[in-house]
Amino acid sequence: NMAVLKAISGGDGAGQLDRRIVIESSTATRDSLGGEIVTWATHATVWSGVIYKELQSDESQMAGSQVAVKKADFRIRYLSTVTEKMRVSFESEYYDILSITHEGRKRFTILETERRK
Repeated sequence: NMAVLKAISGGDGAGQLDRRIVIESSTATRDSLGGEIVTWATHATVWSGVIYKELQSDESQMAGSQVAVKKADFRIRYLSTVTEKMRVSFESEYYDILSITHEGRKRFTILETERRK
């Protein structure tokens, strides 16, 4: 089947969308003492290509402690509902979405993300 071969080879221009990611959205509620409780729920589960921008970790100063920072771009099929307030869950790690760009006349969405240890 030509369509199957085309999908496997990435011949549709999708490239390698071979990793499963979960895009999560947050909801904030208040506990009995008025403190904020943030819970995360699945917004979408999609196939993605992953490009690590820095294989080595940068050391950043945050709140007086050393924190390793890893950045990655996730390339998914166009998704208009994703926002920068959401996060990506991938391989048991969470990535904050820094920016969102759409390319190819709304064929793909690029999520520029950052993970902190």
